Amino acid sequence: MTGLDVDRLAIRLTGYSASDARRLAALIGDGLAAAAVPPRLHDAGAMHASLPGRAHEPLEATASRIVDAMVDAMSRLV
Repeated sequence: MTGLDVDRLAIRLTGYSASDARRLAALIGDGLAAAAVPPRLHDAGAMHASLPGRAHEPLEATASRIVDAMVDAMSRLV
């Protein structure tokens, strides 16, 4: 696989401003673009992951945890 296409990403957040949520989405996109996506993954369909919130965690750290959870979930599908 040479790339990853994400059709839709839905994240439920509380306590973030709209601009923080947009920044988080951009960070997640950047993280997924740079991630080591498992080879041989074809049409993963819907995936769900839950992560505990961490008060006062920087957006970059939150995005990194989300990307790691998504890559881990994709690894289990191959």
